[in-house]
Amino acid sequence: MLKRKDWLDMRCRIVGVNEGKGEFAGSVGAFVLQTEDGTTFQAGSGLTKFQRKAYWMEDPVGRIAVVNYEMLSDGGVPLKPTIEMVEKKGDL
Repeated sequence: MLKRKDWLDMRCRIVGVNEGKGEFAGSVGAFVLQTEDGTTFQAGSGLTKFQRKAYWMEDPVGRIAVVNYEMLSDGGVPLKPTIEMVEKKGDL
């Protein structure tokens, strides 16, 4: 028997960028994201090293990120968030 969990996704506005540590120093460690209801959380998983450097050099604040997650916590925060994509500036 194989246990299968469905993943959900949502579009969130990038409201901040945190610098990475260790091998990710000098690049994005995580985006600070805001849901439609104003809840903020951080996600960095799913970004390649190239994307981390590129988004560090180019300010992505204000852009929309599509995030996959397992479920929402009781406080409305996505659990196990992964960045699926960051929309282009023209996509806002």
